[in-house]
Amino acid sequence: MGNTTVDVSTTENKNSAAPKQPREASYELLRIAAMLMIVTVHYLSKGGVLIPMTSPNAFVGPNYAAWLVEALCMGCVDLYILISGYHGCMSKGFKVSKTLRLWGVTILYSVGITVVCGLFGVLQIGGNAVSLSDLSAYEWLNVVFPVTTEEYWFITAYILASLIIPFINQGIQKLDKKAYQWILILLIIILSVAKSVLPINVPYDKCGYDVVWFICLYLVGGYIRMHGFVLVGRKWLSLLCYFASAGLAFGLSMVVRALYLSKGILYTYLERNPFYQLNFIFMLTSAVSLFCFFASIHIKEGRLSRIIIQVSGCTLGVYLIHEQLYFKYMWSSWCGAKEVAETWAFIPNMLLSVITVFVGCTLIDFVRGKIAGLIFGRKK
Repeated sequence: MGNTTVDVSTTENKNSAAPKQPREASYELLRIAAMLMIVTVHYLSKGGVLIPMTSPNAFVGPNYAAWLVEALCMGCVDLYILISGYHGCMSKGFKVSKTLRLWGVTILYSVGITVVCGLFGVLQIGGNAVSLSDLSAYEWLNVVFPVTTEEYWFITAYILASLIIPFINQGIQKLDKKAYQWILILLIIILSVAKSVLPINVPYDKCGYDVVWFICLYLVGGYIRMHGFVLVGRKWLSLLCYFASAGLAFGLSMVVRALYLSKGILYTYLERNPFYQLNFIFMLTSAVSLFCFFASIHIKEGRLSRIIIQVSGCTLGVYLIHEQLYFKYMWSSWCGAKEVAETWAFIPNMLLSVITVFVGCTLIDFVRGKIAGLIFGRKK
C-alpha cells in the first residue's frame, strides 16, 4: 500500500489520452487546496468556532468572519468528486486492488490511531479520558469496520460510488450532449435546487453526504471533460464566480437569520441551515467555479510539479488521520479553537492549526507510504 490519492473511478484509463503532467499538477494542487479547506471546515465546526445561526445573541465581527470562511471552504468535498469525474469518466473496466487499498488504509488509520491514543493516555469518549480496555465491543466494531459503520462517511460513500462508476462511465461515453445536459439539469433540480429554495425539510435530502450526490457530482465532472464548460480557460471569471457563489451563500444565510430574529419566521429553514450543505446550489457553483479556475492554471513540469503530486498523494492520509473517530474532536481542542471563538484571534489560530495539522498528517502518511512501499514492493 503506497500513498493513496483518492480517485473514485478506480479504473485504468486506457482509452483516453493521458493529460500532460503540467496540466495534471494543477488538479493535484486543487486536491491539496480542497484538503486544506476540509481541515478548515472541521476546525470551525468541531472546534466550536461557529455560533449557531439560530442563536438569539447578536453576532460580532468574528462570528460573521467565521461563517464567511465556512462559505468559502464548504465546497471542498464537492471538488474531490468533480476531479474524479473529470479524470475517471473515460475509463473502462474496474480495478479492485485500488478499492481494496483504500479500504485497507482506512482500517489501518482507524485502528492505529485508536491504539496509539490509548497507549499515550489521550483517548477520550464524550470528553472523558478512557483506556483501551474501557472500549465496548460496539465501539471496537466501529474502529475495526470503519467503512461498514460509516466512521468515515466520505470513504463509505466513495467506495460505494466506485462500485457503480464503471457502469456510469459506459453511459457517459455513449450519451449525446443534449441527453447528458438534461440528465444533469434534472438531477441538480431534484438534489440541489429544490432543497435550496424550499423552506421545509425535503424527505430524500441527505445534505450531500451520500452516494447519490457523489454520482451527480461525478457526472458534472465527466460533462466538463467530455463537452467542456464556459468557465474553463477563463481563470479570473472562474475566480469571480467562486467568490460570488460563496458570498451569496453567506449573504442569504444572514438575510434569513435577520428575518428570523426580527419576524420570528423561517426557523425550520434556518435551523436546517442549507446554505452550508454540500448540495446547496451555491456550494455546487462555488466548487465548479474553483475547479474551472485550477483547470485554467498551467504548471510547468519540474521540481514544483513533482512536489505538488507527491504532497497530493498524501491528502487521503490527512483526512483519515484528522477525522479519525476518537481524534477528530481532540486536535481542535488541543489547538485552543474554542478559547479563541468569537474573537479575532481565531483567524491566526485557525491558519496555524490548519497548516500544522495538514503538514503533520502529510508527513505521517508519507512515512506510512514509504514503509508500505518497502513491504509490498510498490512505488508512489
